[in-house]
Amino acid sequence: MGASTEEYIIRLYRSGDEDQIVKLLAEVFEQWPRFDINCSPVDHWRWKFLDNPANKEGQANVVIDYNGEIVGVYHSMFFYTKIGKTRYLTNKGSDVAIQAKHQGKGLYSKLSKLKRETEREIFGSNYYFTYSLTANPILINRKSKDPEYPFPHPLKYLVKIDDVETYFEKVVKEKNPLKKTYLKLAVYGSKTLNKLANLFAQPPQPRGVTFREIAKFDEGIDVFYEKVKPHYNFIVEKTMTYMNWRYCDKRGGDFKVWLAEESGEVVGFLVLRINSLDPGYPVGFVIDLLALTGRDDVAECLLKLAVDYFSGRGVGVVHAQLIGGHPYERLFGRYGFLDSRMVPHLAYRASNLGEDLEMFTGSPASMLHYPYGEGDAI
Repeated sequence: MGASTEEYIIRLYRSGDEDQIVKLLAEVFEQWPRFDINCSPVDHWRWKFLDNPANKEGQANVVIDYNGEIVGVYHSMFFYTKIGKTRYLTNKGSDVAIQAKHQGKGLYSKLSKLKRETEREIFGSNYYFTYSLTANPILINRKSKDPEYPFPHPLKYLVKIDDVETYFEKVVKEKNPLKKTYLKLAVYGSKTLNKLANLFAQPPQPRGVTFREIAKFDEGIDVFYEKVKPHYNFIVEKTMTYMNWRYCDKRGGDFKVWLAEESGEVVGFLVLRINSLDPGYPVGFVIDLLALTGRDDVAECLLKLAVDYFSGRGVGVVHAQLIGGHPYERLFGRYGFLDSRMVPHLAYRASNLGEDLEMFTGSPASMLHYPYGEGDAI
């Protein structure tokens, strides 16, 4: 399968392409992946795009071949996701890159066309659900014959900044000194208001709940997920097979995982990561946090564990991500997380999901789970 344009060949990934693909990603993004790993970038690529347990259905990684050189790539990542009442194979677009000298020639449209055609072949004629997350205005504003719709509630990026001065020195790119000072004062003000609002807040102390760090998930996470999933209209399934691939394979990164257990059963879990790409300025991420519905006491204990973990390792800034309006947003606020005011574009395309799509589009924020772990940036 493929379509040609002059010397360009738009085709599916073939075994052996990965070395050139990774070289291209590193060139376009200046570094790939953009966090520290304990394996080669090629091994990380294979983990991410070939070894995903949902890839048994097929792969839709598409490349631009120019005289034998890979000059463009558009990846797909497949997941099993509960939407409405049903388990679906879903797809997320990821890591789009075209060499600068080959841009502006209409190649992205052809790359996308073959990718979508291949995805639809994998899904078959029954249904189709694919989604993407980007802050790139070029990708957001592209027109397509295949309509794209925003998620029912916007995604929020939260940030906890302990050392404001270092954060603005290392992270904030604003060059106007007056505007930068204004932004800095706004952060200080928000931190002060947050402290006052939570001055007398006390963390819960649920009896009988224990917390332990693990290296691998067992069948207990499957039992937990069966209890959780009826309360969500969008959630990537949290099965032992998926969770061990996503968080416990060292090729994916060095994640730290905790379980909350009560009477021998899982009632919540927490996944954290420290990005030490800049050893002088490690950055923390709450990758995933989930407790049984109605157990906000467990969720809050896990979040306190996260804050204490990062604080004990000198991490001055911590990021989190969730659907705006989810009950966990209040918990994050209690522990000093502020709205970053960034507005990422989380959108989907779908067909033939029937009532399940209606349940999804009409969902309250509390029934949509989209933490950092559902993306692929960290």
